[in-house]
Amino acid sequence: MLSTFIKTAFILLVLLGVSASASAAEVVEGKKAPDFSATDIKGKTVKLSDWIGKKNLVLVFSRASWCPYCMGQVADLSKNYDAIKKQDAEVLIVFREEREGAAGLKKSTRASKGKFPLLLDLKNKTTAAYSTTGYTTYIIGKDGNVKKILAGTKPKRPKTEAILKALGK
Repeated sequence: MLSTFIKTAFILLVLLGVSASASAAEVVEGKKAPDFSATDIKGKTVKLSDWIGKKNLVLVFSRASWCPYCMGQVADLSKNYDAIKKQDAEVLIVFREEREGAAGLKKSTRASKGKFPLLLDLKNKTTAAYSTTGYTTYIIGKDGNVKKILAGTKPKRPKTEAILKALGK
């Protein structure tokens, strides 16, 4: 009986340890945004920390140029980019499943008439701390802290109205 209790207690401690380490890596409002690196349309490595201290950031994760929901959000942000810029903010979109690489980023830029950086991090290699679904948008302040996390779903991504509201806080 004591042996069963000890085994159960050990398993619970292991599970609690795993849970604690997993939650330590989570992106949380009010906390520092985890840094990452990704490649831009020219193949240059760009880090999130390159932007900290310069502008507020609207950090969006997308799947690829072939995803109509992703491209709908990209088009919405592009259409309202001037309003976002008035909030002293920059939009960064990270594509995670763009099989065409830089060519896919170029296609996305042409399709959306985007003026903001599109980045590539295939298979979440450096952005794993952020939403694995790619439907969440993060508002990051100039200080590098996460101001707001805007959840989304596959067909329904955060729109500019909600983003502008979060930037205004």
